[in-house]
Amino acid sequence: IIMKKLLLFVLLSYIPFAFSQFVFNEGFENNNTNENPPAGWTCDTDGWLAGNGVQNHGRMARTGDWFGYLKWGSDHWMYKEIELESGETYEFSMFYQTDNSEGFSLEVMWGNDAAPSAMTNEIFPLQVVNEEFYTEFAMTFVANQTGAFYLGIHGSADNSPWYLVLDDIYLRKMEDYEFNITRLNADTLIQSGSSHDYLLSIENFGLFADDLSLTYDSEWPATFYAEDGSTSISSLQLEAFESKTIILRQLVPSTGVENEQEEVTLVTLNSNNSSVSHATQIISMALTPISEFPVIADFEL
Repeated sequence: IIMKKLLLFVLLSYIPFAFSQFVFNEGFENNNTNENPPAGWTCDTDGWLAGNGVQNHGRMARTGDWFGYLKWGSDHWMYKEIELESGETYEFSMFYQTDNSEGFSLEVMWGNDAAPSAMTNEIFPLQVVNEEFYTEFAMTFVANQTGAFYLGIHGSADNSPWYLVLDDIYLRKMEDYEFNITRLNADTLIQSGSSHDYLLSIENFGLFADDLSLTYDSEWPATFYAEDGSTSISSLQLEAFESKTIILRQLVPSTGVENEQEEVTLVTLNSNNSSVSHATQIISMALTPISEFPVIADFEL
């Protein structure tokens, strides 16, 4: 029973919280057919293609099972329709690899139509890329128009027989104040009278520095600490795009708890500069010593 509960704890422990407004988030996992153009993109039939599994020359997904790729000796765009708001800041991110092969160039732009001539706004400048393993490119830009547009990814290759592979592409609108909470270790069993350190990664995805207040709701005592494990804290200061690890030290009372008793602790972080608030749940299980043993008296004198 304990092992089943612990397995459930692990499955619940590593769920990240949404931290911004995604314009799109592409992992190529839905509605695709191998060696066909990626679903949801406008592209040439013989240009960018979707693939799955592990294929030759470094074609494999970074996450999941699917990816997008461009074959050798080609020069093609693929376009995704997007909505932008003038004056808002956006972040574009993608991962790419070439199996350590030369001869590839890559660029990302946006414009009014799904055509090379309409790509007038630069995100990722045209440049030679050569990465053996998946490498992230991330860039922010401020939209100068409001409306429906197209984001274009342009790849070219003059070599043979290699591939330019993409995965985990997203565009998101950035907020002035926004952060993310990620659990770094799983729920666990704790001996009564003992404590356990739960690690939480807090990352500021907002455009500005933020001051976060830390609170918890639990019947069992708990204390927040800085990453050093010795400095108790009740708030956290993060610069823009900064991340820190903090500790919630959960104590199981030495008395008044039963063996395998569960306690749900809700950890909440609130921005002191905005209305943004996020929470994560921790489940601890008490282990108590067996205090009564059966006594069998059957001695012969």
